[in-house]
Amino acid sequence: MKIAIIQPRISYFAGGSEKVSLRHIEYLSKYKDLEIYVYTVKASKNYTTEYKNILNNLKSKVNFHELEIPKRFEYIYKVFGGTNQDRWDSESILFSNLVYPFLCEKKFDVILSYYFVDTLFKPFCSKNIVYLGGYPRQEIPIYNSFLKFCDGTFSNSSN
Repeated sequence: MKIAIIQPRISYFAGGSEKVSLRHIEYLSKYKDLEIYVYTVKASKNYTTEYKNILNNLKSKVNFHELEIPKRFEYIYKVFGGTNQDRWDSESILFSNLVYPFLCEKKFDVILSYYFVDTLFKPFCSKNIVYLGGYPRQEIPIYNSFLKFCDGTFSNSSN
């Protein structure tokens, strides 16, 4: 089985969903019958220590792909991650556009994402799964629509 893990932020940000995705990568890498591909951005600054350690320890078992951000979109990364919802959404839409050709080419059985906006642009031939790492303070109505594009969800909350 081929699994793609879509997590644009794990190379440079160490929030809750990023840490969960790193744990998933470590756990899934133990199964010999799984082919795991991880897609993230090529960090323009320092990589997070935890990501760098996992990359170094698992690169023989996991296919890591760091995608270059086109210069005209580097402005997104001038806003610090975690401070602005629009910044996350802009990054996710950009990253989805960059990763889409890879997802089509490899024909993954499962694509696992960790943020609703990361789930939008996925080939229909793959199961589109989202891991919900939290519950927003206020309901975001369009997120209910995003659920319809997912084949499955995992959640750490009963909400």
